Amino acid sequence: CWRICTSSFLLAASRLRTRS
Repeated sequence: CWRICTSSFLLAASRLRTRS
C-alpha cells in the first residue's frame, strides 16, 4: 500500500467531493 492506496484514496475523495 503506497501509490495505489494513495491514488485510490485521492480518487475516492475527489469523487465524493464532486458528488457533494
